[in-house]
Amino acid sequence: MWYNMTVVCDFTDEGGEESVTRVREEHKLKLIGQTIGEYQIFERIWQGATSNVYRGQARFSDGRYGDVVAIKVLHPYREAVEHRQQFLREAEILLRLRHPNVVRVFGTERRGSLLCIFMEYVQGGSLRQILQEQQVSTERIADVLWETAKGLVYIHAMRIVHRDVKPENILVSEDLRQVKLIDFGYAEYLDRRWWQRPSKLGGTEKYMAPELRDGYSDERADIYSFGVIIAELLLPRLNGSAHSLLGEVCEKATREDPMGRYHTMQHLVHDFNEVYRQLQSNPGDAA
Repeated sequence: MWYNMTVVCDFTDEGGEESVTRVREEHKLKLIGQTIGEYQIFERIWQGATSNVYRGQARFSDGRYGDVVAIKVLHPYREAVEHRQQFLREAEILLRLRHPNVVRVFGTERRGSLLCIFMEYVQGGSLRQILQEQQVSTERIADVLWETAKGLVYIHAMRIVHRDVKPENILVSEDLRQVKLIDFGYAEYLDRRWWQRPSKLGGTEKYMAPELRDGYSDERADIYSFGVIIAELLLPRLNGSAHSLLGEVCEKATREDPMGRYHTMQHLVHDFNEVYRQLQSNPGDAA
């Protein structure tokens, strides 16, 4: 599936958690089997705090089916202006991006209060889920992280900062050949003026750069998050000189002061490439 993972987030409304759950399930049942735009909805494949993702497929007037897509739908009980603006900004940002390591968006649909984003469908799951369910070699993990880094280099070149880079937001195909950054709900334009605070605090505590807590960030916030990820998922698997080299990359990427970090992902990728070369020339450095 595009994102074969169920995430149940803790949140309540005035009617309590039971009321929210009931509305959520009723909304899911109403959508399955319906047609939005040219796509028929078949099943829910991911559930989040503000939106669900469904598997859909293009259906033509003669009854034939076309491409399979993922359809992200804003929850009907998340109709505050802030949530709608955040949802639409994610669509706007992703529509600008075309890169093998960034999930592609084909379009959006608004039907009354219903807001949808149509995205490419990838058979697989999040990097977190893949690592929990499969035995993945150190070399393949390095490959996935290398592709992730290339995606970050691209979005930064497009003047966008993700602000929520974590293993759960790295989509990987079942054969581990396709790697895509997903969930741009907290993303911001880097051209935002320094005095303009982001619309909402983004990120997950473990991977969040310190400056994000004050509402200010640039590409170095993503560099920090990526540094935490490689320290968590790759560093413990390395030995010898590869471990030493990657340890230096992680330390520089995750410094408290953003001025002390890599200034760009390209600089980090340059050093990360040295670790890559070391693994290729000396496979014994992989635990």
